[in-house]
Amino acid sequence: MEFFNIILIIGIAQGFIFNGVNFYRYKFTNTPILYINLFVLALTLNNLQALLIEKEIYSSFYYLRHLLVPWYIFITPLFFAFLTKHLRLLNNIKLVLVTTTLVFCISIIIRLFVLYSINENLNEFSFLSTLKSYNTIEEFIGFLLTLLIFIYCIVVFIKAYRSSNDILKFDNLIWLKTFFIIGFIAILFWLLAIILNTAYSFEDSSIIYSPLRVITSILIYWVGYQGMYQQKIISNRISIRKNIEQEYFLSNSKTKVNKNKSKQKELFYKINYFIIEEKKFIDPLLSLELVSEHLNYSTSQISLIINKFTNNNFSDYINEQRVLLAKRMLANKEFKQYSILSIGLESGFNSKSTFYNAFKKHTGITPAKYRKGIFNK
Repeated sequence: MEFFNIILIIGIAQGFIFNGVNFYRYKFTNTPILYINLFVLALTLNNLQALLIEKEIYSSFYYLRHLLVPWYIFITPLFFAFLTKHLRLLNNIKLVLVTTTLVFCISIIIRLFVLYSINENLNEFSFLSTLKSYNTIEEFIGFLLTLLIFIYCIVVFIKAYRSSNDILKFDNLIWLKTFFIIGFIAILFWLLAIILNTAYSFEDSSIIYSPLRVITSILIYWVGYQGMYQQKIISNRISIRKNIEQEYFLSNSKTKVNKNKSKQKELFYKINYFIIEEKKFIDPLLSLELVSEHLNYSTSQISLIINKFTNNNFSDYINEQRVLLAKRMLANKEFKQYSILSIGLESGFNSKSTFYNAFKKHTGITPAKYRKGIFNK
């Protein structure tokens, strides 16, 4: 139990620090970040209450000791609100949050009434038995509500993913898939704890909830960090895409094909025009097959022409254009406010590692050193 409590304390401290820093930094200006902060806060308060009860901090206060504020009721609705805003959907967040708040308030009022009634009219044995029955009923109703909203979140996510939601241009959403897996595991542990607590008499039921507390402590860190990180990257990328001007795209091609040139050079101009002038190189899904299909030439022909005129294979040729664009943005003071990773992703790279590796291959230094060197001069 001490081991579980240490993890719980770390998670609680981290949750409050996370909320304090981000509420101060963003001051409610970014709605998705606001909801992810409130989600983390609900998890943190739920775990804090469990710790205070475990340590018997409330032992001398009857109503505080047995109140059990149902903070967990807010967890999935707040995540639903974040998910909706993150995916830029038009779901009715207000209805879900208002309904959840009403359930929360009604739950507290009913519990206070029950505590008052059984304290006045029952002996100690009957009191504990009745209170346990009520706790089980209340928790099971909260569990069903959480499960239903969690399933609804999955449905919303799948629909958005299959409909090629615009956010997929900026976020592959893999981190959200991982969250749903962890969330499903947490729900299973919660259901198991309810069943065990109902079927058996435990002097200290906190032991059966300990694995669930550990998982929620992990979620406080992981979801909070990932949500904030992805939201910041997406905001940067959307802003970069809006502010990039034609002059920031490098062009080595001619806009018209010279019919007097050789067929090979003519094909190279076509390739160059399609990839650079039409900005196809910033598409992370660009492939040799896609270029081949668009220009109606075989992949071997296109690969041969690129190699002949650039001394690079297709991958290096594309990455070179992306690095050139990234260099322009890194060297421009108008883009200094954006993170290096956001610039790399908007230049066409699909991950931090591919961007850094390609940049170092073509320049000999990392993007961070390049930007630092430019602005130091």
